[in-house]
Amino acid sequence: MTATAEPRTWAAEHFSRACFLLYEQMHPRDPFGQVMQQHFNQLNSTLHSVAEYPDCEAQQKRFLAKGWTECSVMDMNEFFTCCIPEDEQQRVQTLEPFDEYEVTLLYSEHQ
Repeated sequence: MTATAEPRTWAAEHFSRACFLLYEQMHPRDPFGQVMQQHFNQLNSTLHSVAEYPDCEAQQKRFLAKGWTECSVMDMNEFFTCCIPEDEQQRVQTLEPFDEYEVTLLYSEHQ
């Protein structure tokens, strides 16, 4: 792969089956998303792709446009509930007292 090759296109062209894990911010237009963007802007770390790919549907189209034949996209809340076994979810939730569920759910919805 050359230094300038687009990794999504390259992977689609070179592998018949591949998994590409991407951790991107989403939902930039709601109040939490606006605060999130402001935070990163203050750190001089602008979120360049969040405006172009603001949600799961846009992320899916992003990969399909690069040659992927299938693409599944989910936020971190959906990942936790759908991909982590229920017994592990329960184990994690008992590790220590936690009362910030609303904030955590909101944050994970944007990742």
